[in-house]
Amino acid sequence: MPRLSLLALPLAVLAAGCGRSPSEPCEPACRAGFECYYGICLPSGLDAGTDGDIAQPEDAADRLETPPDAPDDTGCADSTLCDDDNPCTFDRCEPGGGCSNPPVPDDTGCADDGDPCSRDVCLAGICTHPAVEDCCRAREECDDGDPCTADDCGPDRLCRHEGIPDCCTRDADCLWEDHLWECDPASHTCYDPPRGEFCASCMTRRDCGDGGELSDDWCVRYAWDDAGCSKDCRDDADCPGASYCRNLERESPCTPTDVACICVSRLDSCAAYNTYGDPCLIDDNCRSCRACGRLVCRNLRCTWPCDGSEECPLGAVCVDGVCAPG
Repeated sequence: MPRLSLLALPLAVLAAGCGRSPSEPCEPACRAGFECYYGICLPSGLDAGTDGDIAQPEDAADRLETPPDAPDDTGCADSTLCDDDNPCTFDRCEPGGGCSNPPVPDDTGCADDGDPCSRDVCLAGICTHPAVEDCCRAREECDDGDPCTADDCGPDRLCRHEGIPDCCTRDADCLWEDHLWECDPASHTCYDPPRGEFCASCMTRRDCGDGGELSDDWCVRYAWDDAGCSKDCRDDADCPGASYCRNLERESPCTPTDVACICVSRLDSCAAYNTYGDPCLIDDNCRSCRACGRLVCRNLRCTWPCDGSEECPLGAVCVDGVCAPG
């Protein structure tokens, strides 16, 4: 800062204080670091030196160059001076402590990252983008691996899985009374192969279903004069009623690791299975006629005992301990 000469001071005082008393007060009062001379505020500590200059306090230059409306060392003029460019904090000018930037409440909105599957919210003073649960951006993200559902990403960004009519993933989806309906693994549709009736008479597997050595249909022989068509299976659900899934090599229930399981009659006979529903008579002594063979005669029809409907042909139910039409 330029220093005032001894000549400049008297001239300034004479010019400004002409007609005034040396003790005339200053209006308004001088701020810290200034003294009143002839009603004029001048830096305090001015002293005539032998070199013709006026001595000034060490901090006078700083005080002279500080604009009167600037924030002081411990405060601020307004909150714009406290902006930290963070949308997740408040910008505050504290009365006696300068600037502060506390975080805004969590879940306050912040800048959009352009991802429809994220939330744009403040957390602990930081703009974050946590993922939205179960949100989808495109149909490909909604594939549930089930060929019998139509997968799509809806306008609400949620996946939809609508069932496809008449679609199948295994033979159990295709069973029909007394038939060996099968599921085409390529088209996922059910079809009824030729000669597809369970326990239909056969000599070899070529007499059953699609025929041929590559067919999944089989001719199961229970006795030299008792054989019937069947099919492969994964478990009992793939088999028609009154039959179950068996590993014939072990003669035991099929397990998930088995690759060669076949549906077999629960009566261990296709001849008996095929007798179900045949007409029969009861003689005067309530003895069953021979028409039902190994079965029993109930309501003039051949049937067999059961503990549950799963032991009866499809379409029949277990009533009073015997299979009856459903």
